[in-house]
Amino acid sequence: MNIEDVLRGMSAARKFGAGEYGQMTLGELIDYLASLPAEHVFAEGFDSPHSYRGYYEDCAFEPAENTTAGAMLEAARSALDRTFQGYKGGDFLMGKDTLCWVATYGSCGKPIVRRTESFALEDPADG
Repeated sequence: MNIEDVLRGMSAARKFGAGEYGQMTLGELIDYLASLPAEHVFAEGFDSPHSYRGYYEDCAFEPAENTTAGAMLEAARSALDRTFQGYKGGDFLMGKDTLCWVATYGSCGKPIVRRTESFALEDPADG
C-alpha cells in the first residue's frame, strides 16, 4: 500500500461521514436546485464556485444574498466537471460526488447540508 492509497481511503471515509451528517454533493445540490422554481429567492445563497480552502478536492461557492434558485443552479452546474486550482496549488476536478461548502475564497466556511443549523438551503414550501 502506498501513500496515495492511504489518502484515497481517508478521503472516502471523510465523504461517508459528511454524507451521514447530511452534507450535499454537487450532484445532489444540482438536482435539488433544478427541482425549485428558478425565480425562488434565497435570502442567503451562493454564487461563484471555487476549490474549498479546507479540502481542496471539495467545491465551495462564494456567499451571496438575495439570489435566486436559478442563479445558484447556474453556478452549481458551472462547477460540474470543471477543474479548479487548490488554494496552495494542485488541480482538482469537481464531479457529482464532490462535497459542497459556502465559503469566501481562501477561507473555511459552512457545509451545504440538507437541513440543519449549518448553511441549509431553505425549502420554498416553508414560506
